Amino acid sequence: DSPTGANSYVIIKCEGEKVRSAVQRGTSTPEYNVKGIFYRKKLAQPITVQVWNHRVLKDEFLGQVHLKTAPDDLQDLHTLHLQDRSSRQPSDLPGIVAVRVLCSASLTAV
Repeated sequence: DSPTGANSYVIIKCEGEKVRSAVQRGTSTPEYNVKGIFYRKKLAQPITVQVWNHRVLKDEFLGQVHLKTAPDDLQDLHTLHLQDRSSRQPSDLPGIVAVRVLCSASLTAV
C-alpha cells in the first residue's frame, strides 16, 4: 500500500532447507531472481515460497504460495496468488508470485 513500495524478500522452503533472496528495496513489482536446488524425499510435501517485508524492528509476513510438483514436472512457469498462513481456509491476498520450477528424477537433467 505504500507509494514507494515495500522492502521485500522471499524465502523458499523445501523439506527443512531454505534459501533467502536479497531485499528488493522500494518497489511494488520486485524481481528476486533467487535460485535453489533441493533434494526432495517426500514428494507429497509442497515447496513453500514466502514473501516478507523487511522492517527495522520486525519483518512483516506478506503472503505465501505452496507449489506441489511431481517428478519430471517440466511446467516452466507457475503463477499463483498469495495466501495467508492460516491452514484452515486459505484466503487470497493481493499480489501474485510467478515461479519457474524444474523438477526431475535425474540429477543430470538439472
